Amino acid sequence: MNMKARIKRQEGFTIIEVIVAISILTVGLLAVVGLLAVASMQVTGMHANAHARNVTEGINWAQDKLEELIALPYDDPNNLGLIDTDNDGLLGLGNNIAATADYSETRGRFTICWNIAEDEPVASSKTIRIYVNWQDKGVTKRVLLNYIRSG
Repeated sequence: MNMKARIKRQEGFTIIEVIVAISILTVGLLAVVGLLAVASMQVTGMHANAHARNVTEGINWAQDKLEELIALPYDDPNNLGLIDTDNDGLLGLGNNIAATADYSETRGRFTICWNIAEDEPVASSKTIRIYVNWQDKGVTKRVLLNYIRSG
């Protein structure tokens, strides 16, 4: 077989075929990376939605309790609160929930704690502070609602 016949019989890829193949692979790879990014965003979005749902439910419980307390007459025994005996102006209004809650109740996985301080911040007023706590992946989460009621 002569050299010319051998060269004509050789088969291979032309530069155009190589460029087209690389382009197709690149587009496919970009599509896979894009799908992975979208999947990651979906997971993050689901976690954010779950957190938002918990915060919304906690705020709703706090608002329900506040409306319940506001509906009571100002001098109702369930709405009297405690007097600031050490005159520090705090009466359970600090940050340590366990040490400062005057009242509490549980609603499902939420614990609602509240304090009512007489004559705070001024005479003839009450400060109502409502905390709603819940556990999220072993971490305590909390929402806080403050209300000042005048006499």
